[in-house]
Order: sequence, then C-alpha cells, then structure tokens
Amino acid sequence: MPYNVYLADRGLPGSQIPADLRQAVASDLRSWFTEILQMTNSPVGNTAAVTWVDNRPQIQPYELLIFFVQSQSYSVLQHMPRINVRNRTRSGLTGWNGAFTCSEVYIDFGTRFLSQMAFHEAMHNKTHFDNQRLHSGDGLARESLQSPGAPSANNKTLMSQHILSNKPQWLDGFRY
Repeated sequence: MPYNVYLADRGLPGSQIPADLRQAVASDLRSWFTEILQMTNSPVGNTAAVTWVDNRPQIQPYELLIFFVQSQSYSVLQHMPRINVRNRTRSGLTGWNGAFTCSEVYIDFGTRFLSQMAFHEAMHNKTHFDNQRLHSGDGLARESLQSPGAPSANNKTLMSQHILSNKPQWLDGFRY
C-alpha cells in the first residue's frame, strides 16, 4: 500500500498545467517522497503514489493534498474557516485551523519550479512550521528557490520525521 500524495490543478480554464509538466511534477515528487518514506519505519510502505485529481479523493489523515491555483486572487485557502494567512509567499501558502491543513501553489508565479514549490508547501503542511522557522533551513525549506534542485539531506530528514503525522487535509477546497 503506497503513501498517497494528491495534486489538484484548480487553474483557470485554458491556463491549467500542461500534461507533460504534470507528469514531471508527479515524477519528481514520487521520487522525493519515496526516498523519504524509505528513511522511516512506515506502516503504509516505503513508496509514494502521486496522483493528479479533479475531485475530492478518499484520503487518509496522514496523506497529503496540494492545490495548484492560478494566483493568490484564486486562493482556495481564503475560504477555509479560521485560517491564519500571515504566512503567504509569492509562490504558495499553507495554513491550518486546528482541525485541517491545506496547501496551495500559485501557478502564475511560474511553472519552472512547481515540483520544488509543492515540496516546500508540503514541508509546511506536515511540520506546521511557520515561515520563520521553516525558511531558516536550507535547500527547499528556504523562502527563495533559486534553482530547480532537489530536497537537501536536511529537508529529507525533517520530512521523514513528520511525513506520517496526522494532519487531515481540507477537502472543501474542491468547492472553489
């Protein structure tokens, strides 16, 4: 049984992520999360399945969901009750409200680093670290992603400590 990571393209019609880029993002994330799972004693196995979805998935409380939205103006998180949005950056946002967690990546920031931005938001999602705490790290934890690199050894270690944490994902984002 794999660990599931769900990706949802909520871009505007005609400006959604092209199929070849979706494939590349899924491939990068599958590789990185599989490597991280292999660092754990995961009861769900040591492989990641990364799937693009159009509708609400059946998701376990320890699994991940990342929305890809056109821009901050089209944020799904802005609809989440009791959300704290002080941690927004130009490329994405992750927030939580005590019951649910939600992450989004902004497509209009550019498609060059979508895999890296998604992984960065996944780190916020699973650790619940705010910007100050996460961005003090190296690699893909930093605020500014300068190159299309992979997670650093420290990024992988951090995620291996949190990847199986129960952080139920906010599925009502599919309504927007």
